[in-house]
Amino acid sequence: MFDSERIVYKRVGDKEVTALIYEPEDAGEKAPVCFWFHGGGWCVGDGHEPEVVPVLLRGMLEAGIRVVSCEYRLASGRDVLWPEVIGDCSDFVRYFTKNAGKYGLDMDRAFAAGISAGGHLALLEAFGGRYFGTEDGEKFPEFRFVLDMCGPVDMRLALEVGDSGAIRSLLRKFLGRDDSAWAEIYPRISPIDFARKLRAEDLPPVIAVQGTADEVVNPGQPLILRELYQRQGREFVLVEVENGSHGFTAVPGGPAVSVSFEELQRAQLDFALAHLY
Repeated sequence: MFDSERIVYKRVGDKEVTALIYEPEDAGEKAPVCFWFHGGGWCVGDGHEPEVVPVLLRGMLEAGIRVVSCEYRLASGRDVLWPEVIGDCSDFVRYFTKNAGKYGLDMDRAFAAGISAGGHLALLEAFGGRYFGTEDGEKFPEFRFVLDMCGPVDMRLALEVGDSGAIRSLLRKFLGRDDSAWAEIYPRISPIDFARKLRAEDLPPVIAVQGTADEVVNPGQPLILRELYQRQGREFVLVEVENGSHGFTAVPGGPAVSVSFEELQRAQLDFALAHLY
C-alpha cells in the first residue's frame, strides 16, 4: 500500500488537472524527483500507475526519491486530443519546476519515467517537452535520464503491430477521427524526431524495456532510438524480454519470458540509482 497526495497543477475552465505525490521515507529538504507519466493509450489510466511496478516504486521511495505522477486530461477524440494531453504533461513539469522549493524537489536530479503511452510521453517530455503546453515562458528542466517501458518512439510505426485494430481505436481518440491527417501529426509527436534535433551532449541516458512479442507496441521501436544513441556515443540500455507481451508476461503457448517482471523493475531501479548517487 502506497500513500499519495493529490495536487492541482492546472485549471482548464472549471476542471482541475491534478498530480499525485509519493513521499519517500527519509526525504531531505531537497530530494531527487521522478516525473511519472501513466500509460493507457493516452485515453485511460490515472496517476496511481507507479503502484503497478511496486518493486521500482518502493525502491525509489526507500532511496529518498520523490515521485510526482501526472494525471493529464484523457484523450476523447473530441475536445481533448494530442495537443491537450501532451500540453498537460509539459505544464505538469513546468508547475513542479517552478514550485520545486515548495515541494522539496532537486531539479538537478530530475528524471522522467513511464509505461507504454506513458513511456512515449516521458521520452517526448525529455526530448521536446518545452515545445508543448500553455505556459511557454516558464523554465523547462533538463532531465538527467529516462526510464522507459515499451514506449512508442516513432509514431509512424504505431499501426505496425499485431493488434492494429485496437491501436487504431486509441489513435482516433488521441489524434482525431480523421485518420488521413495522422501522417502529418506523427513527426510532431514522435520522440525520435525531437531526439534527432538535439546535440549529442543533450541526449539524456535512457534505459528501455521491451517485450519481443509485444502485440501493442512494435518491438522494433526502441531499436530506432538505440541506433541514434549509438551513433551519437550516448548511453542507451535496452532490456529485451524474450517472448514478452505488452505486459511483459509470456505469450500463451510460448516459452517463459527471459526476464521476470521483478527483474526488469530492479534493472530500472539500479539504473536510476547509479545516475543519481
